[in-house]
Amino acid sequence: MNQIKQSAETATEHVHSPGSERDSANIMLAPLRTVRKLHAMTAPPCANARPDELPLTSAQMRIWVFSQLNPELPIFNTFRAYRISGPFRLDLLTKCLNEIAARHEVLRTTYPEIDGIPQPVIADHADIRPEISEADGSLASGSEEDISDYCNRRISRPIDLTSGPIFRAEAVKVTEDEHVLILVSHQMVFDGASWSILNRELTTLYESGCSNSAPVLNELPLQFVDFASWQDAYLRSGAHDLLSSYWRQQIGDSQPALGLPIRGGSPAPTYHDGHSLPILITGALTQGLKALAKNEGVTLFVVLLSTFHLLLRQFSGRGDPVIFTSVPCRTRSEFRNVIGLFSNFIPLRANLSANPGFTEMLADVQQLYSGALGHQDLPFEHITKAFPGKQGAADESLFQTLFVFENAAKKPLSFTQCRLTPLKLKTGFTKFDITLFLEENNGKMSGSLRYKPAKFDRRMIELMVGRFITVMEAAVAQPYRHIEGIRCLTTSELDELQTAKDRASRDKSAQIPETAAISRGNTPATQMLPRTQMESRITAVWQEVLGIGNIGIHDNFFDLGGNSLLLIALTGRLQDKLQRKISILEIFRDPTISTFVERLGGETDDGSTYEHVRERAARRRRASTNRRKGRSGRE
Repeated sequence: MNQIKQSAETATEHVHSPGSERDSANIMLAPLRTVRKLHAMTAPPCANARPDELPLTSAQMRIWVFSQLNPELPIFNTFRAYRISGPFRLDLLTKCLNEIAARHEVLRTTYPEIDGIPQPVIADHADIRPEISEADGSLASGSEEDISDYCNRRISRPIDLTSGPIFRAEAVKVTEDEHVLILVSHQMVFDGASWSILNRELTTLYESGCSNSAPVLNELPLQFVDFASWQDAYLRSGAHDLLSSYWRQQIGDSQPALGLPIRGGSPAPTYHDGHSLPILITGALTQGLKALAKNEGVTLFVVLLSTFHLLLRQFSGRGDPVIFTSVPCRTRSEFRNVIGLFSNFIPLRANLSANPGFTEMLADVQQLYSGALGHQDLPFEHITKAFPGKQGAADESLFQTLFVFENAAKKPLSFTQCRLTPLKLKTGFTKFDITLFLEENNGKMSGSLRYKPAKFDRRMIELMVGRFITVMEAAVAQPYRHIEGIRCLTTSELDELQTAKDRASRDKSAQIPETAAISRGNTPATQMLPRTQMESRITAVWQEVLGIGNIGIHDNFFDLGGNSLLLIALTGRLQDKLQRKISILEIFRDPTISTFVERLGGETDDGSTYEHVRERAARRRRASTNRRKGRSGRE
């Protein structure tokens, strides 16, 4: 039996601070105090309080719904791949992975749909069987490019949430002493911090297996499903109203739209191929940015976020762009070493209307970020409802800009007597329109600017990459200069951007003349108006979700600008209006009001948005708990 050690970490709640400096450690105490105060409003998590029907978190419910819309696409696959040189032991890897799955229930959980609700089902025993294959002709050269291409094909296979496996491994034998290891999981159960946990435990177990010694691993008093239960109770406590009030105040009347010129052609789908351009920051500039952060008592994350704000401000012409960032959201120490989907997206909006100096801006953004960390426990699905006129997480226009910075020391995966080289693989899908990713290694920073090529012209993205360096250099050289004086675009470049915006606006109007006419209240001669009360009620819901005027009963939802995210909003509105269960796929099959009403008849398909599914599931769990208590009382 493994020797288990108690975690040496303190029992206080943990708040992650990307890019934190030693001098700014005190700044992070404020969000820690806020988190503690909010956590005190509900009971701590407990493994003994599991309901008969296990819950999903808000993030899991959102991902599950989106996965049903695109079941054949690997949109939510998360992965790592390594080139292994040396005497690799596949039998030991198999043993180690199964021991990790035995420790972490979420790796042996599937999500079959029961009465229209995804229900977590935890297998009693782990059964991870790594696939073993010999290198085919595509790997004959052994080149980095060929291996990466092969891995990209393998990681693109979808994961079946209903039957699993939810985690898979594959070992490819290239030569006697050369292998490729591919690890793939689903974002329903895996976030960025989970990979660090997996690396740490897999390294420890593999090394112990090679030396025939007992592994020393952190004790896991709770599992991810216990976090889901705790979150469910937490969001039903008074903390929810306080968190929501905070985010409504922070967001105000702002909109997440970037205002960047969009390419002509058809609107980009919700998920689209993403292209990336590399960003290289010299060692000298990296040190200058770190010195600026230290001198001003802020984190390096805040310095980079502030320069990104200035870049977007100039390219978009908007004074206060909204930028989302990802936080680990492991604010309770009980879950610090647990694999699962804890991470959250939070929006950051800097008010720059007073034209502050850059150092003043740094202080304001640091305060903004600290406050956001203190309120990070409100799930993304709830935060997005604070944006005026938006449909919550089902509104595509919210997914505009994401900033990610990683500089925390990571424990790499390592195997005894082997050399592991991480492979950089390309994912073909991107959620946000623009994603800036930066990381620090060996005193230098590098990263990429990822974008949707269907929306943005590559030349503009190239200009943004170059001008981002310009903004950082200007901030380091003259940190006390007012932000209006930190210009990175010439007059001619500004004129060119404005011309591109005007052209994009004209192209959009030309692409949907009928929709534009409808929005102005005109009714085309061929448009058929509602004939029955039911058609009228459903038409009103369509108008609300699509934000346009008159709609004919034969108009196609997707031709009018509908997409998968708006479809989720439509499903929820229809369920509220009709007080019956509506399937997302049902609207896919019948995307016009007339055919939908005809099929609706007396049917009651059991599908809904993640919010309605979550509410129904919660009611079922409470009813089940009450029945159980009733039986106990009678006994």
